[in-house]
Amino acid sequence: MVVGAMLCAALVGASSAADAQSVPRFEPSPCPMQDAADAEADGLLSCGYLVVSERSASSELVAAKGERTLRLAVARLASRAQKPEPDPVIFLHGGPGGSATRGWKYWLDEELLDSRELILLDQRGTGHSEPVLCPELGLEDFRVLAEDLGPEEEMRRRVEIARGCRDQLTAEGYDLGAWNSDTSADDVADLRRSLGIEQWNVYGISYGTKLALTLLRDHPEGVRSVILDSVYPPGIPGNVRFGELERAVDTLVAGCAADRGCSEAFPELPGLIAAALDAVEREPLVIPVSDRETVPSGRFAVNAQDLAISLHQGLYDRRVIPLLPLLMRLARDGNAEQLVALIDASVQRASGINRAVYHTVECFERGPFMVPSESSRRWPGLQRRMVFFHIDVELCTDWWPIQAGADETRPVRSDVPALVMAGHYDPITPPAWSRLAAGWLPNSTYVEFPGVGHGASRAGECPEGILNAFLDDPRAALDTSCASAMPEPAFVTAVHPEPGAYLFVRSLVIEGRTSARLALGAVVAALLVGVWGALRSVGANAPARRARLLVGGGAVLALLFLAGLVAVLVIAGSANPYLVAFGVPPAAAPLFWLPRLVALVATAGVAVLLPAWGGLERGVRLSSLVGVAGLVGFLLFCRGFGLL
Repeated sequence: MVVGAMLCAALVGASSAADAQSVPRFEPSPCPMQDAADAEADGLLSCGYLVVSERSASSELVAAKGERTLRLAVARLASRAQKPEPDPVIFLHGGPGGSATRGWKYWLDEELLDSRELILLDQRGTGHSEPVLCPELGLEDFRVLAEDLGPEEEMRRRVEIARGCRDQLTAEGYDLGAWNSDTSADDVADLRRSLGIEQWNVYGISYGTKLALTLLRDHPEGVRSVILDSVYPPGIPGNVRFGELERAVDTLVAGCAADRGCSEAFPELPGLIAAALDAVEREPLVIPVSDRETVPSGRFAVNAQDLAISLHQGLYDRRVIPLLPLLMRLARDGNAEQLVALIDASVQRASGINRAVYHTVECFERGPFMVPSESSRRWPGLQRRMVFFHIDVELCTDWWPIQAGADETRPVRSDVPALVMAGHYDPITPPAWSRLAAGWLPNSTYVEFPGVGHGASRAGECPEGILNAFLDDPRAALDTSCASAMPEPAFVTAVHPEPGAYLFVRSLVIEGRTSARLALGAVVAALLVGVWGALRSVGANAPARRARLLVGGGAVLALLFLAGLVAVLVIAGSANPYLVAFGVPPAAAPLFWLPRLVALVATAGVAVLLPAWGGLERGVRLSSLVGVAGLVGFLLFCRGFGLL
C-alpha cells in the first residue's frame, strides 16, 4: 500500500512537472502596464502571458531541458456589451518591434468595444513580453541621433551599435532565425487555441498586416475576418523605401500647390525643403532636452538627417501633414525655439520600436531580396540624408545566416472577408501595396482615404465607422462613400511663435504634473482674492483705494490672460491639435502682451501700496498681500513657461 501510494505520488508529480513545461500555454497574470490597476479592478482589463518555445512550430510539445521559452504579454480589454459577440478582435501592432499593450488606453473609447472584446498581443521580443531583445538599443540609437554627426559617421555609429546587439544575442544563445513573421503567426494561432476562442477577427496595421497575411497563409482556421490597414505585403524588395517616401513628398507638394493659401505661402515647396535640409546641415538647430535620462547631454542637435526623418515621420499623421511646409520654413530660418515639441515627441518615442526585433524580422524577410537602389532625380538631397533607410541595407548583408526562402515572395490568397484600407499620403506603405494585397483577396473591400497618412483606420469617424460596420457583417456590402468626402489637408501657413504655450500644455495637460496644477490653482485663488479686495475698496481712504484697485486690476488682467490662453489652446487644438507645437494662430498674438501689462500694473500697485501700508486696516492688508502674492506668482508662472 505504502509503495503503491508512493508510486502514484511520483507519477502524479512527474505528470504535473510535464504539464508545467508544456507549451504553448496561457498564464493569467497582473497587468505589467503602468496605470492599469484601476482598469483591472473595474474589470475593464485583464492580462496574462502566452508561453511558447523559441523554436515553436505551433505544435503541442514539452519544452526540452534547457530550451528557451518566451512569455508573450497579452492584454484583454472587455467589451462594454452585456452579451458581447463571441468573436473578439485581436490587434497586431506594426513595426516590426512595436508594442500593442503599451497603447492599451488608446482603445478604451473605441466603438468596437461596444460589441466585442479586444485582445492586444506583444509579439516576441517586444513591449512587455519576456525576454525583450536588447531593450537599450533604441535608446542608444537615439542618443547618436542627438549628436551632430555627418551622414556617413552617423550610419557607422548606428550600425556598430546594432551589430553589437546582434553579437550579444548570439553569445547568449538566441536563435535569431526563429524571430520572424512565420513564428509570430504560430504564436497568434497558439494564443487563439490557448484562450479557447473558436473564431476571432484579425486587425493589423502596417507590419501587423504582414503578420495577419502570414496567419491567413499558415493558420486560416478560426479567422472570421481580417482588417488590413496600410498593408505591408510579402514580396516587397528590401530597399525600395525611398521610392515610397519620394511618392509621399510629391503628394505633399501637389497638395500644397492645390491649396490656395499654401501655394501662396510656399510657392516653391521643393526648393524650401532642399534649402531647409542644407541650412540645418550647415548649422544644426540645438534644442534643450529636459529628459536627461534619455539624452544625458541635455541638448539635441537637429541636423539634416534629423529633419529628413522628421519629414518622413510627419507624413504618417494626418494632423501633422498640414504643418510640414511650415516646419520646413521654421528649420530653414533657424527657429530652434519653435521645434521643442518636435524633439519632445522624438524623445518620447525613443524606445517605441524594439530595434533588435525590427532588424531581425526585416533582415530575415527582406534581406534576401535586396536590389540595387536607384538614385532619386527629384529628391537626391533627401535621399542622401535618409540614413535610416541605408542602415537597413547595410545591416541585412550579414545580420543572420538564415533567411527566408522563395515562399516569402508568394502572394497570400484567401477567401476570408477582408477590409483593406490605405492613406493617400502614406510614406512607408503606399496605397499601391494595399491595392496589391486586396487583389489577392477576392472577398475584400478596398478603401483609400484622402488627406491621410499611415494608419488610416485611426484617422477619424469615417474610417472607424467603416471598420465597425465591417465587423458587424464582414460579408455585407459596405458603404464607403464618406471616404471620398474626407477633406484634403488644411495647410497651416503662419503661426505666432509662442513656445511657452506648448510648454504650458505639456506640463498641465500632456504630463499632468500635479505640482504645476496645484501652483496654478493657488495663483488663481490668490488673484481672485485680489479682485475681491478691489471690489471692497469703496469707502477706503484714497491711498488704500488706489493700491487695491491697481492690485485688483492686475489680477483681472492676469485672469483674463489665463482664460484667453485656455480658450486659444482649445480653439487651436480643435482645428489641429499639433498647431500649438509650433505656436498659436496669428490672431492670438495680442493676448501675449497681457503678462507684460500685468507686470507694469503690479509694479505700480506695489509702489502705491508700500507708502500707505502703515495706515491700512488689518483686513485690507491681508487681502492686498494675498493679491500681490497672486500677481507675483502669476508672473513667476509665466516666466517659468516662457510666456513672459
